[in-house]
Amino acid sequence: CITDPEKVRQAEFFGRRRLAVFFCLRRNNLFSSVEGLLKMNQNRNLRNELNTFSLPLVGKNIVQLIVEFWLAVVSGHISANAIAVIGTVDGLLYSLIGILGSGTVSYMIYAPRVEDKHSPAARTLFKSLLLLNLGLGVLFVSLGLLFSGAILKGIYRFDGELLELGNRYMRISSWHILLTLCVFSLSNQLKVVKKTGAVFRAGVFSSGVQLALTWLLAVQLLTGNERILGIACAGLTSEAILCLYYGWLLRDELAALRSIKGERWLFLLKKSGILFLQELLEGSVFQVLLTAALVRLGGLIFAAYQVCRTLTEIFLAPMFMYCSGLLVLIGEKIGKQELD
Repeated sequence: CITDPEKVRQAEFFGRRRLAVFFCLRRNNLFSSVEGLLKMNQNRNLRNELNTFSLPLVGKNIVQLIVEFWLAVVSGHISANAIAVIGTVDGLLYSLIGILGSGTVSYMIYAPRVEDKHSPAARTLFKSLLLLNLGLGVLFVSLGLLFSGAILKGIYRFDGELLELGNRYMRISSWHILLTLCVFSLSNQLKVVKKTGAVFRAGVFSSGVQLALTWLLAVQLLTGNERILGIACAGLTSEAILCLYYGWLLRDELAALRSIKGERWLFLLKKSGILFLQELLEGSVFQVLLTAALVRLGGLIFAAYQVCRTLTEIFLAPMFMYCSGLLVLIGEKIGKQELD
């Protein structure tokens, strides 16, 4: 028992300090637990939001890939030349669209950062994207129409009947460049405003139209190798319908763009420079060279490659669509300054 008053005061002081430290630690642990629960809840909400955003896009992409697989089956029943022409021209155009569509990726990075999606800043970005893609689309459609024969003969060594058929197919399919870039602009605006359900419904409807027209033109009406021209016309028509439907969904937004200057197209183009280069080197150049080499090996080998490639794209579809969702959601978090 302590009887010295000075020692009693010292004991009381150290006791109070230990008690304060104890309560401070308990409070910190409590706060840490609360913060942990809040972060878990935020992560759960983010996962749910990402799934809600991305699953319709995954469904749409898978439907389109199944349609492409069915079209490959139809072309396989036409001739080996049909497989070579469709695979070569479509591969070239898709590679070109991948390069030109890099501006859309820049839009997906910067547009979600604008909190008010109907503000002049957001609409300026949207109109700038439209102008950029329209300009690129018109330019490269013109090049495709003018130099289709030279491209197929010079790069892929097409000649004779194969060159004539490929030239006619490419003159029709080149319009896909312009229409697809317009679809990119409109569909990504729908993604920014989180209307991916509408994107899914539109994609399924246009795929159904493409299947019906392909059956009518390529199976019922046309004969011989001319049937691949029916496949090209069916794809072009369904793409135009898709573009018109997206335009109708965004009719109010498009009408509001009349008074907006699309002056940030150069900003999007500059920001897309490294993406253009990456797509050019990693995807497009390699794809063109590989296709050219496979075409020279024979139609059967190239057809097998096309089937395997389509199956691979089906399995990779969820990854690409979830990456698109992450671009939008992360951009929103950056705009709201909610990221750690």
